[in-house]
Amino acid sequence: MKHTTVPAVPGGEIGISPIALVATPEEYRTPHEQQPPAVAPASKLPVPLPSLRSSLSVAQIIDRLARESKRGRLAGFRHLNQHDGSSPAAAVTAFGGVYDYDLIIRPLPLGPQQSGSRVEFELRLLRKMPAVAILLFIFSIVPGLQLTHSMLSIYFSWYTIQTWWWYLPLVLLSAPFMWKQFKASQAEARRDAAVTIGKIGTLLATK
Repeated sequence: MKHTTVPAVPGGEIGISPIALVATPEEYRTPHEQQPPAVAPASKLPVPLPSLRSSLSVAQIIDRLARESKRGRLAGFRHLNQHDGSSPAAAVTAFGGVYDYDLIIRPLPLGPQQSGSRVEFELRLLRKMPAVAILLFIFSIVPGLQLTHSMLSIYFSWYTIQTWWWYLPLVLLSAPFMWKQFKASQAEARRDAAVTIGKIGTLLATK
């Protein structure tokens, strides 16, 4: 695994970078280069999100991100309750256009023989908007079918066929479009997450 190390920040430990961006599996640029990691197209398998290494402890990372969120630098920041007793975690919003995601921030201690922490990230879909879209899609079928059949029966006396024979297949043809929209939103959220991860790296490296 190849590591890309950020130059030491003044005031940091001598010879030890305060934070490093771990490329997995492709090489990512450091936060100081102001460029987000490359994101795979929606048609391909997604590239795993990079992780960060910091000389700060888990508690210090969470506290610093909470403080920076109050300055408007991390949209949607909130603490996550860990009921299983694991390390503290937080989340920020990764904007995906139609469907937004939570970018889970999970700092983990490196181990008893090492100081500092490793920050891992995970994208988690916010389920409210997909649920609303699915419900609207399902519950609009029957009223639309009834309205269409009623109008055709009134305006065309010769219309005696069952409308659902052709109406339902037409409705189902829109399903691939909805899936394509979902995948495009997912790709957009990954791009926004990559930018946010770079921003977090910069915030953790700053004294």
